[in-house]
Amino acid sequence: EEGKDLIVFHSYIGGLWVKSAALELAEKSNHINYHLGEQAELAMPYADYIASQNSIPLEYNSSGIYFGDAKYLKDLNISIDQNGNTRSFANNKCAAGAIEKPASPPTGVESHTYEQFIMYGQSLSTGHESWPLSIENIEGNYMIGKQIWINASNSGFDQLNPLTSDYCAEGVYQAEAPLHGAVNHIRLKQQEVSPEIDNRFIATSAGTSGRTIEELSKESQTTTHYGDFQNALKYAKRIITKTNSPVSCPAIFWLQGEWNYAGIQSGLTPGSTSTTDKKAYKTLLLKLKNNMQQEIQERYLQDDKPLFITYQVGAQYTKGRTLSIGMAQLEASNEYKDIVCAGPVYPMTDLGGHLDGNGYRWYGEMLGKVYYKTKILGEDFRPLQPKRLARDAENPKKVYITFHVPEPPLVLDINTLKQETNYGFKLYLRGFETTIDKVEIVNDSVVAITGRSDLTTDRLDVAYGSESTRGHGNLRDSDPYQAFFTYVNPDQKDAEGNFLYDHVRNPKASLIPPSGEPKDADGQVIYDKPYPLYNFSVAFYYEIPKDSAEYVVPNWNGLVWKDAINEVKVSTIDIHQTAKTLYISVPKAADTSVVVFDVSGKPVKQFADKKRLQEYSLQSLPSGVYIVKVHSAGQTKTAKLIL
Repeated sequence: EEGKDLIVFHSYIGGLWVKSAALELAEKSNHINYHLGEQAELAMPYADYIASQNSIPLEYNSSGIYFGDAKYLKDLNISIDQNGNTRSFANNKCAAGAIEKPASPPTGVESHTYEQFIMYGQSLSTGHESWPLSIENIEGNYMIGKQIWINASNSGFDQLNPLTSDYCAEGVYQAEAPLHGAVNHIRLKQQEVSPEIDNRFIATSAGTSGRTIEELSKESQTTTHYGDFQNALKYAKRIITKTNSPVSCPAIFWLQGEWNYAGIQSGLTPGSTSTTDKKAYKTLLLKLKNNMQQEIQERYLQDDKPLFITYQVGAQYTKGRTLSIGMAQLEASNEYKDIVCAGPVYPMTDLGGHLDGNGYRWYGEMLGKVYYKTKILGEDFRPLQPKRLARDAENPKKVYITFHVPEPPLVLDINTLKQETNYGFKLYLRGFETTIDKVEIVNDSVVAITGRSDLTTDRLDVAYGSESTRGHGNLRDSDPYQAFFTYVNPDQKDAEGNFLYDHVRNPKASLIPPSGEPKDADGQVIYDKPYPLYNFSVAFYYEIPKDSAEYVVPNWNGLVWKDAINEVKVSTIDIHQTAKTLYISVPKAADTSVVVFDVSGKPVKQFADKKRLQEYSLQSLPSGVYIVKVHSAGQTKTAKLIL
């Protein structure tokens, strides 16, 4: 014991609590430094337990209760705990602590259902250079301590406070994080479509400005930033445990990649540099996603994996012709069921890289929209992106791009943002840029590009949102989805001549953003009108090989749900809805019953099957809210359906 620390040798009682660099910790031999009662999840108050039984049990809902490995104790013929109670060894598991019986849950407290939304990444995830907009709390939304950031000199980690935006306590110029807009949007959307749901949201930003994915990884040997994410879970569970309430994390938002595009910061190990390679970045991204999902599931004892929602890095941070980091994020979202790309950030108002207050809240609403469509409605959302690129068989100077368009038709938008040269498109023939004479929309989902040269003679590379256009472009769909918040005039003043929005404490923030302001079809700035939540095209770089007439983008619409499930060994019942089709997977082939109830509790549809994977049509049911209950092999699971 060193003060309040606990040094544990050759043991597991919780997650690693890092006070110093991981490299220094590793040099101190095989021990791990825990903070008493936090990562270890020991019950409080410690003194009372020590006085009564000379030991401290685990908290009543500690993850250690469920993850102890019984075989080690069995090998040592240890069958009782420190208090002489017989260990259960159920399912070859036992409590990981010295006491098999956990502490009793608190009584006489107000309990709620909590959901925590976590944002991780670098400066755009933290709202760097922003000014506060979300200054009014929306009932039901909270943050841990005094601010939304779990780091950056936050304090008061033992309580929840109403979620609002204000300048960071650490003195850096950040106030409005994208997570403010995202969680507020999700809350307002829930109030709109499902007002009967009674829950609470916790918004926690754990990112750090100016860091590579390597530096933010659990495996980093140069930084301990991953510990901020772990702290987000630790503090939330510790607070919620006091109220005897359940807590889960339905989604992680990932906004990072700028420093990997730069390729100048630290890698995983001392002396190494960060990757700029697409394949290597994707590998690191998948590892990070898996680590975060696993820690959330183990800490919160939740069956469902949190959805991993990433943006596509780009805009002024774009580097290199092939857009390696942005393409890695896009490809990962197209290949993995639990990764969703919400799209690019370039349509939002920015200050030359970082967004302004409007821009961060605007993109936050975009993240909220994507969360609602995917996690709540069960849609297979994919951003606007190419499916096929093909040379024109009749015109050697023309190439066609067929897009996946979430909400047709396509539009070349020069009002929401400034017009770029050729609307952001680039052509390269034999590796050299070739002049574009015309970019036009052919129909709802096809763009035609006409070059000045013959495009059939060699390999043809097609790019959009590249470095030469500052990562910008003008192609979007026509999504009518409505934002809840409006674009505010950052120069607006009250009757006394004072700015309505607090710019004064942020001397780096311009009032009117240099990127320009969004306008309507009449050319008027959209002051006091909702942010447009169109799906703008992701940046991309694809090659049509020499002697080939076309290139078909692989996995552009993601894995088919059936294929994705077959690739994963599921241990619990999985319920997935796409429109009016219900997909059910169970751990093994067994008698399975599926019952759909309306909101009054009346059964309206029943199915039965023995297959491990099955799909059911709900076409006969009218639109509305339903509950589905699935029972299979001793397991039961329910889920909400919105048709």
